[in-house]
Amino acid sequence: MLASVNTEHRVRLATSEFTNFALFWPSDLCNTNNAAAVPQTWNALKQRMKSCFVPPYYQCNLRLKLQTLKQGDKSVEAYYQEYLIGLARCGVHEDDADASARFFGGLNHDIQNILDYKEWCNFSQLYHVAIKAEREVQGHKQHQTFRPNNGRKFQQRFELETLTPAFSSGVSKLSNLQPHS
Repeated sequence: MLASVNTEHRVRLATSEFTNFALFWPSDLCNTNNAAAVPQTWNALKQRMKSCFVPPYYQCNLRLKLQTLKQGDKSVEAYYQEYLIGLARCGVHEDDADASARFFGGLNHDIQNILDYKEWCNFSQLYHVAIKAEREVQGHKQHQTFRPNNGRKFQQRFELETLTPAFSSGVSKLSNLQPHS
């Protein structure tokens, strides 16, 4: 919405939406009787607000979070979105090769292993190939989860019955019991 507003009206529009302490902040600047202290341009307002309301360690924490960002249990798409938001918040503008390297490094290892054998030339292609690799990994996991039993339980029970005579005699005693009438 702010982008569609003329630059000379942006400061008034933005300050009209302030709440709590931020609501009193511009008027406090006006009360100092220093007209130069009141921001008149959008960039000046953003800079003054940043210096007043954003703690010094905030930018460092954002960069650290971006540097250590990993896919983890997120989907490739969710990881991609968090990655792009992190770049924007940090004001980092990487070239295609650096963005690809950082994104690839944060992907889960099973997806990285698949991507090692796929072709991609730029960050956009890497993202799309990573989504396909994620589907491939999910397909492998489903296949492993629903693998047939191959009669293993029956075989183990049969071996247990033949190896332990006590089990067999216990079963035969139970089968000799007659129900009461």
